[in-house]
This record gives sequence, C-alpha cells and structure tokens, in this order.
Amino acid sequence: MPLRIISALFVLLLIISLPSFAEIYTEWLWFGETGFQPIFLKSLTTKALLGVVAFLFAFTFLFANFRLAVRGPDRPFVIFPGGGDIQPIVLQRHHLGFLAAGLSGVLALFISGIVSNQWLVVLQFFNATAFGVADPILGRDVSFYIFTLPVLDFLRYTGLGLVVLSFIGSIGGYVATGQIAFSPKGLSVGPKSRQHLSMLIAAIF
Repeated sequence: MPLRIISALFVLLLIISLPSFAEIYTEWLWFGETGFQPIFLKSLTTKALLGVVAFLFAFTFLFANFRLAVRGPDRPFVIFPGGGDIQPIVLQRHHLGFLAAGLSGVLALFISGIVSNQWLVVLQFFNATAFGVADPILGRDVSFYIFTLPVLDFLRYTGLGLVVLSFIGSIGGYVATGQIAFSPKGLSVGPKSRQHLSMLIAAIF
C-alpha cells in the first residue's frame, strides 16, 4: 500500500510539473535565441529564492499556531458518526498534529506561489535608483513610491493573510480539541485559546 501511494504521488507530481517544465524550457530556448538568457535566469533564480523563503517562513508560522491549537485535551474528534455497516471516522490528537502539518504545508505552498510571482517588485526594490525629485508633502524621493512602497504593501498584505489563515485554522484546532465549544450556557472558550486568539486578532488590527 505505501508503494502504491508513493507511485501515485510520483505520477501526480509528473503530471503537474511536466507542463511547467515544458513552458520554462521553451522560454529558455527563446531567450537564448534573443541573447537574453542571463535575464531569464535572473528571474528564475529570484522566483525560486522567494518561493523557498516564503514557504519556510509561512510553514513555520502556520504550523506553530496550528500545533499550539491542537495541543489541548486528549479527546477524540468525530468527523463522521457512522451508521449501519459504516464505521465512524474519528481523529485522535496525534492525527490532528499530522493534519496541522499537512494543512500548513498546503497553505505555505500556495503562499509561496503568490510571493514568487512578485519577483519583479523585489528586484526593483533591490535595484532602486533615486530620481532626485522629492514629493512636496512628505519630502520623500519619488523613487520611494516606485520601488519601496510596493514592497511594503506586498509584505503587509502577505503578513495579514498569514495571520488571518492562522486565526481561522487555530479556531478549527480549538474546536476539534474541545477548547472552544457550545454549551447550554453559551459559547465556552478556554483560557489558552482566548489568549492565543486575542494575540492573533491584535496582530490583524
């Protein structure tokens, strides 16, 4: 069974990666004919570096929050109660840990793809050139609004997305471990979950 799963994942990886590889190879040949291969290589290197850094940071941040949320009381979480001949689907706490890691990896991969597409904005920031003209209100060089401000906006929105995803995923983890639950008295929120979620809400604002 593990060999079949590995083989299926390998085939899926090939199906996903081959079209992208064909596109990159075609562009490589085209840039080679025009004599601009170093520029294309620079863009690929920047994309790869941004993607790796973004993936590692996003995975670490998301997994730290999700792992904290599922480290609650050791109680099973029923996904499907079953019935008749169908067995119930129950997750134990160690299953939730693997689920948190998998979810963090998928979300981090998605975020790294978005970040890597901003390679031109990042290169413009690191190769910024002063225009020698200051804006009349704040006194900043005009190049700040062309090269620096887009990067700051990009970092802000990326960070906001990470915190929002962490907040939503953490709520799910606390619900799964019973630290957030509905009772006859209303919504019950544990002290650890309240503190954690309050910090994430503060980060959002």
